Amino acid sequence: MIIYTLGIWLVNISSGMGLDAEHGAVNGVKALATQAKREGATRDEVMEALRVVLYVGGEGCVYTAAAALRDLDL
Repeated sequence: MIIYTLGIWLVNISSGMGLDAEHGAVNGVKALATQAKREGATRDEVMEALRVVLYVGGEGCVYTAAAALRDLDL
């Protein structure tokens, strides 16, 4: 996973973003994606973190992530 190369902060952010997506917390995903971007994550790295969540949490995570990322400039 590409996120690991950027440091422990982004690993924690992506983990939290995944948990929020799995639990339907749109605002949580949005806040953590914004924070990841500030920490230097690229759009592809944020998407990779969410792809992992899809395999673990199922398709409901995708709907949450899509709603959260709809208005963000990643």
